Amino acid sequence: MKARILLILCAATLVVGCGVSDDIKEADLMMKSYFDTRIKTKDAGPDQFYSTHFKQATNQQEWDNIKLLVDAAHGDLQSYEQLSWKIQHSVSTEEISGTMVMYTYQTDFEKGTANESITLIKNEENPQFKILAHQYNSDNIQTMLNENLANPENSGNTSEPAENNNPSNKKE
Repeated sequence: MKARILLILCAATLVVGCGVSDDIKEADLMMKSYFDTRIKTKDAGPDQFYSTHFKQATNQQEWDNIKLLVDAAHGDLQSYEQLSWKIQHSVSTEEISGTMVMYTYQTDFEKGTANESITLIKNEENPQFKILAHQYNSDNIQTMLNENLANPENSGNTSEPAENNNPSNKKE
């Protein structure tokens, strides 16, 4: 009896393990295509790789600005290396459910390196893995932001202070 239960558990583990293996292979191929496309097209985030949920939750102008910031801080992507991955099957929240794979990559650019955390989703809405969340962790970006905050005149803001725009403050 114990041997039969052990055999059933081993068989179930093998079946589940194969599903995980297939999902990781599929997700890894998607990420390879994503990064290779970024290198080829010099685009910080080619839109075709992002999920419907990402596109609905993200303001397109803000996303375009983030990509411009990545480009300005780093230049073109040169290479990438996967640092870690984690898979979660049957993740379910009020907004989204499916299989998720979380990756961390070291990305090497013309002007330095960054770490990128990318979460993929595969579900009914996205039958192939697509990017659900994407975070850039970069000293270059932080430095650029800090410099612009410390020197707002360098940020491209050329408007006059509010008191100079007030007609009651103008000398005749």
